[in-house]
Amino acid sequence: MISHLYLIQSVSYNLNATDAEVFYTMTPLSCLLNSTRSIIMIGCVYLQAVMLLATLVAGSVGCISSGINFDVSRNGSQTGALMVKCSVDHKLTKSMSVLTSLSVYGSRLDRSQLIFHHLASVDLWSRTPDVDFDLKAADVTVKGDVGQGPDQEPFLVISWGTRDARYLQYKCVARGKDTDGKDISLLSEVKSAPERESCCKSLASMQSQLGNVSIFMENVINTTGELSSQIQALAATVKEMDTKLDFMRDTMLSEFRMMKIDRSRYDVSGVHNDRVYLASKSVETFNLANANSFCRAMGGYLVELDDAQEYRFVFDFVSSIRGTNNFWTGGNDADREGHFVYYNSKKPVPNLTWVGGQPDNGSGTEDCMQINLHLGGLNDDQCYNKGKYVCEVPLTL
Repeated sequence: MISHLYLIQSVSYNLNATDAEVFYTMTPLSCLLNSTRSIIMIGCVYLQAVMLLATLVAGSVGCISSGINFDVSRNGSQTGALMVKCSVDHKLTKSMSVLTSLSVYGSRLDRSQLIFHHLASVDLWSRTPDVDFDLKAADVTVKGDVGQGPDQEPFLVISWGTRDARYLQYKCVARGKDTDGKDISLLSEVKSAPERESCCKSLASMQSQLGNVSIFMENVINTTGELSSQIQALAATVKEMDTKLDFMRDTMLSEFRMMKIDRSRYDVSGVHNDRVYLASKSVETFNLANANSFCRAMGGYLVELDDAQEYRFVFDFVSSIRGTNNFWTGGNDADREGHFVYYNSKKPVPNLTWVGGQPDNGSGTEDCMQINLHLGGLNDDQCYNKGKYVCEVPLTL
């Protein structure tokens, strides 16, 4: 159905021709309906078109009097001639006790709006019709009289000769006094020139169609809102599922890494910040590279104490194991004296709980950092001394 709708890009009138013409520049909507956003933009353009077209077919707002006889017709058989006639029936205008003037107005399209201009009028005092300057210069005859006699019918007639009128619509206004002496105005119905009738009927039909389009656009917007809500709900569901999958992945990875640990060779701590710590059960001569390789086989690396909380957790863990006073970490200054870094990550060792006066490189070759239970803190010692080493094993990615 949408493929048969067209977007009006412009409307123009040829008011100088013998028969008025209306030119439409139209674009098929089907080429514009590529997305919901395009549909909404088209709807906005259509609604603007509705406002313009409604102006073209709407009449004047006012008190319509059945006592005013108003007619717009062809002037005899003359080509292009037009006659606008306005008269007042006193019998049907009981609310007006005195008629003071009759005026006829014609409308033109000005910046997308119909503007009514004064064409001619006749009043009680001058009796001679007052004619607009444009009409004076045209082939136009104006006659009129307010008709104060009992048998006289007030009238105002504008007759175009061979040159057609340039106005789209016409209206007549009767002004006078009511029975209380107050000013009163009566309006005729707004009428279109005969050659404009088909134009205005077409515009009215288009207005109706555009009204249907506006309803369609409202439905599209409502549907878009519903889709947006559904998409948000779906996104929330996906996020929840993603969280659950992450949890399942971490749980499975944790269980896998825990199963991988050789408990015959290592004592295993509890979990701290998604990590467990392993302490070798045998007391052996320490070697940085070999110890780190053993830790990697278990899914970890030589322990790296990053903060005071981790240090306290590991210190309490190795204190519960005993078997030696020396527990080796990954900290060392083998490459640069006094600058301790971790063997696996090469990160600097933070300022932790060193034993008083340590590190001191007492023998000149104390390049490895250990937790010394006898001294109650961190100490530097020769890397080939005996002790247990501690591994750090992350349970999640």
